[in-house]
Amino acid sequence: MFWIHGGGFFRGNGGDMDYGPEFLVRHDVVYVAINYRLHILGFLSLDIEEVPGNAGLKDQVAALRWVKNNIRKFGGDPDKVTIFGESAGAASVTYHLISPMSKGLFKRAIAQSASPIAHWPRIKQPREKAITFARKVGFTSTDPHEIYEFLKSLPVETTVKLSVPVTIDEQAIIPMSTNFATVIEKDFGNGEAFLTEDLIEALEKGIHEDVDVMSGYTEHEGIFGLRLRGNNENVFKYAEFLEFFCPLELRYHCNKKQILEIGRQMRNRYIKDDLVTEEKIWDIITYLSLEDFMFDAIRWQKIIAQSGSNKFYFYKFTCKSELNIMTDLFGIDRGLLGPGTFVTHADDLMYLFPPKLYPIEVALNSTEFRMIETVTTLWTNFAKYG
Repeated sequence: MFWIHGGGFFRGNGGDMDYGPEFLVRHDVVYVAINYRLHILGFLSLDIEEVPGNAGLKDQVAALRWVKNNIRKFGGDPDKVTIFGESAGAASVTYHLISPMSKGLFKRAIAQSASPIAHWPRIKQPREKAITFARKVGFTSTDPHEIYEFLKSLPVETTVKLSVPVTIDEQAIIPMSTNFATVIEKDFGNGEAFLTEDLIEALEKGIHEDVDVMSGYTEHEGIFGLRLRGNNENVFKYAEFLEFFCPLELRYHCNKKQILEIGRQMRNRYIKDDLVTEEKIWDIITYLSLEDFMFDAIRWQKIIAQSGSNKFYFYKFTCKSELNIMTDLFGIDRGLLGPGTFVTHADDLMYLFPPKLYPIEVALNSTEFRMIETVTTLWTNFAKYG
């Protein structure tokens, strides 16, 4: 089982403190966790052969090739590799399903809380982001080769700390969407292009044959949607505007009049023409769950289910226990949400990997451990048998 960590393509690692093997290897699987380049080092794209983009995803391919060639020496089967990941890691998993570079490197795939067609794992204007970044660090040019040479001269510490919004939406409404991420590359004919065609068209042609897929999302993904948009204060501030309720993907392709009309219809659907108040927080969360995760998670599964003979499984993660700590870690006001235990983005990780960084005791006779056993059995059985 080959783990690809999340973190929005700008942070995170595959280390033992976050993603230890203890829960999974109880089920007689070989577990591999990797690192890959992040942020500008892994996802800068200048649309030139030297910097086409998706370097971080190509790092993952390199790691998969290594596993294919060497995992037998560690007790694994190179013909039974399951790639799995959460959030940006899950987006990576779904890209591997259609990338020609990844074909033949794995047998099964698990995508937790992401899809290839969601708005947040992709950059819409990669060259503009690169130009803006260079300007931020003191270099003004629109020539991609000049920018490339300049960025190579910078200390790494300078390049990895900056966010780069290129639209008002990114700066204000969705401030956490300002990172470098995946792109559709130009194919320079060198055999090293990871993604080169429209994602919907690629999915309609079908994913790699004979690969089983399991994907899904958590029950309350939209709580993380609050975090993506700067938490409570920002959400209530911008939810007063119709644009807030127009899905981000449509805001890139529609004119202002269309955006306002879409926003009006969506707002009426979720807020019912009422004022946006704290009492409406769960209506907003429902909308954000659909926009950021659920709609595209369902949509891409429908597309690939119609395009081939692969086996597909779909889940909704609803485990509730003391392990569900992500709402607090995201800094969301629980008083605003009301009573109860929530299953937000990344809460599923606590049932797959020991929460070593957090003071949570998991006794063998506890409800939490029984849930861990159920979840890890489902995941590892899928890896073994499909």
